[in-house]
Amino acid sequence: CRHRYGKHAPPHEPAEGASTSTPTQRKPNPKPRTRQVHALAESAGRTSVVAVVRDPSSEKAQAAFGKLSGVEVVAGDMGAPESLEAGLAGATRAFIVVPGHHERTQLALNALDAVKRAGVRSVLMLSVCTAEREDTIFGSQFAPIEAAVKASGLDYTIMRLPMFMDNNYGHAASVKGQKALYGPVPAAMTHNPIAVADVGAAAAALLTKPRSFRNRTVTISTPPTAFGDELAAAMSAAV
Repeated sequence: CRHRYGKHAPPHEPAEGASTSTPTQRKPNPKPRTRQVHALAESAGRTSVVAVVRDPSSEKAQAAFGKLSGVEVVAGDMGAPESLEAGLAGATRAFIVVPGHHERTQLALNALDAVKRAGVRSVLMLSVCTAEREDTIFGSQFAPIEAAVKASGLDYTIMRLPMFMDNNYGHAASVKGQKALYGPVPAAMTHNPIAVADVGAAAAALLTKPRSFRNRTVTISTPPTAFGDELAAAMSAAV
């Protein structure tokens, strides 16, 4: 792998940084965005799973859940909290996956209110590692969510996450087409990304053992990884 940074970057590169690799060609693994549902389904006989999605008949929903036994897929939308009632009826625990949306704070609060109205006893809320930094974008969005969860009167677990390493597949086109990996940070800067598959497995464990993590905030992370050469090497092997 090679690394270029700053003024040596290509003209179309963001001004502050880039890392470059000479990649091999391999097909990336699919993104396991529904890993928690799969992990819960594997505990068949002990757990009944209901997945609430906006359109159960969509191709994406069918691909994610259609072949899973023991999983019921129902319609619901955080933007219309009343639509969540069917999916929450009779549930003892709920996992609120906060969406990547500019109104994510309100959407998460909508879902939390629906959980309370449905009489669900315990909630697992997705959050971010920077939730306490209200001077940041993510902190300003997630701090009110965490505060509402703690004030809800429900048994809760807050699961704080770093950036998803699966997002790096967004670099696949430049890695394969330009043999380059671009980023807005210096190559030596470290971050703590995590695989969505591991997040799903952790969420399933937290949901099936709620007493062990009752009213706690849990951070799921990895050892630091340098953005530049380490990530470039990993992407070279992956794509």
